Amino acid sequence: MNVNSQAKGDLFSRLRQGVQEFSSQQRLVCRTILDHYQQVAFMTVEELGQASSVSPATVVRTVARLGYESYHDLLQEIQTLLISTRTSLWWQIEKSWDDRETPEGASESRALSEVARQNVESIQRSLSPMLLEHFTEACERLKKARKIAVLGLRSSRGVALIGYTLFHQFLDNVLLPDHNGSDEMYADLVDLDGRDVLLAISVGGPHFAARTVEAVEFVRGQGVSVILITTDLACPAAPLADVVLHVAATEGHYSLVPVLTVIDALVVEVGHHYRDRATKKLRTLERLLAEKKITL
Repeated sequence: MNVNSQAKGDLFSRLRQGVQEFSSQQRLVCRTILDHYQQVAFMTVEELGQASSVSPATVVRTVARLGYESYHDLLQEIQTLLISTRTSLWWQIEKSWDDRETPEGASESRALSEVARQNVESIQRSLSPMLLEHFTEACERLKKARKIAVLGLRSSRGVALIGYTLFHQFLDNVLLPDHNGSDEMYADLVDLDGRDVLLAISVGGPHFAARTVEAVEFVRGQGVSVILITTDLACPAAPLADVVLHVAATEGHYSLVPVLTVIDALVVEVGHHYRDRATKKLRTLERLLAEKKITL
């Protein structure tokens, strides 16, 4: 594949492809940018060359092969990514409480209106060409998968549980590897192979759940396809994933709404693909739940 023909919005995919296909010295440049792009955003050509142990001329040639007219263009894109992927950390919820001081006479419902507005804006900012393209690829992998494992730990666990529950309502090939705790997740992961997909959720950086990254590394060694949903491209699991679904973080408060929106869309698309089989299971389940008086 000609790297120069790819969309410029997909910098990280091109860098990962460069690590595999470029010359040995150009691979060093790509790897340095992937691993340290937050620092590279403010480096000169000479500094990047020194960090990569190559000459400035090699840096320039690598940049051109990545599809950029100049080193300045590359830096601009990285800096734009840094701005658009800044994450509202889960512990910053305390700051959102401090910012919720309501003027005398004002309605507390302003908090609801403001949070709703920020969530809507984050969803709209998430709908980038890169996300739309990668979403299509993610759906194709999920439709072809023999098994689908859904994994998310710590602040991402709730989203993973919702995703698993929704998929499991109409599919019989979905599992939640950490259902008995992350200590037990390898009992399920060890059974996966190249016919399967791991749907991993990792948000809330810069401190990501280490065991999620370890799980991604482990299944990749078994040839398992990995789809990663994250709000931060600096997530250590991103370079290991086959497909990265990057969503924008909310501003002003911590929210999983953008991630849940992607999960919902995956459920809709995969469910449509298996609609006959899915409808049969849903109808049977609906009847059983009523008969067993589990639902009213």
